[in-house]
Amino acid sequence: MALIAGAFSVSAQAETLRVGMECTYAPFNYRTADGELTGYDVDVAKGVAGIIGADLEFVCQKWDGMIPALLANKFDLIVASMSITEKRRVKIDFSGPYRISVGRLVGKKERRLQYVQCRRLGERRRFGERGRLQGC
Repeated sequence: MALIAGAFSVSAQAETLRVGMECTYAPFNYRTADGELTGYDVDVAKGVAGIIGADLEFVCQKWDGMIPALLANKFDLIVASMSITEKRRVKIDFSGPYRISVGRLVGKKERRLQYVQCRRLGERRRFGERGRLQGC
């Protein structure tokens, strides 16, 4: 997964970096019972801000509107575990990956899922939540 950046730079004085994420996608970005935003993506955003000396403002955005919101300047950067696709690459720029994710089918032991191979799935090779990419 990669960081997705709009055009931003940090001057000598701290600037506020607006970071778009869903805020509902545990364990990556979600709110605790106390309402605090937390998760892996939140930690990554805080790390980037620390490196470049910026303050952070998190902007919660529904997944389907994430790229349009970036393009409309509602935030400067997306940190939301977004996969790189050619269709997305046409509209936005990606950093190098900040995590590697491998999807797995999970079932009871007697289902013997270790024998499921992508080449046997034929046309049914893509699966996952709407707007999210998983597959072989």
